[in-house]
Amino acid sequence: MSHSGILLILSGSSGVGKSTLCKHIIASIPDVRLSVSYTTRPIRDGETHGVEYWFIDQEEFRRMIAQDAFLEWAEVYGNLYGTPRQELLTQIDKGIDVILDVDVQGARNVMKNMPDAVSVFLLPPSLEVLKARLETRGTDNAEVVEHRFQKAQAEIANYVEYDYTIQNGCLEQAIKEFESIIVAEHVRTKRLDRAWVLRHGLARQESNRVS
Repeated sequence: MSHSGILLILSGSSGVGKSTLCKHIIASIPDVRLSVSYTTRPIRDGETHGVEYWFIDQEEFRRMIAQDAFLEWAEVYGNLYGTPRQELLTQIDKGIDVILDVDVQGARNVMKNMPDAVSVFLLPPSLEVLKARLETRGTDNAEVVEHRFQKAQAEIANYVEYDYTIQNGCLEQAIKEFESIIVAEHVRTKRLDRAWVLRHGLARQESNRVS
């Protein structure tokens, strides 16, 4: 009934499992895509340009900022990250649901610019489990891990700003809950295509006549 896609904002601290959750959702639901952000951080082993991120240098990133090419952008741990505006809006206009994996600061900016977006915060099972995940990823040294953990505790307090909260203790359950959110949002009355309702004779055409 709704012809436009939905922008799904997904936030959560490092190590909470956002990437894994997104991969399963995209594989299980047709017409759901992940927004690919631009970043200036170095590419890691196993990553592909244009898949996890678009990897560009600082000069190109600053040029895109000047061109207002980002829906939102931020500096995180000394690297720049940005959400491409036009690519995201084009997909939504085509009826594709887009998941935007972004931190709390970026989420606030997107919510301000796109009030119809649906926001989801992913929580860890516990702080102890989260710290263990950060330590076993093997991508950061002990100092960076501790910094990420401290930041995570501050970020978690912001879950109250989001429409939905999912605790990622069991991946299978988290997937089901995220899928349910997508299904429910597509049948919300505020997203109902009025032209579709009229075309199928499910409502009367409002009259502009003044009595």
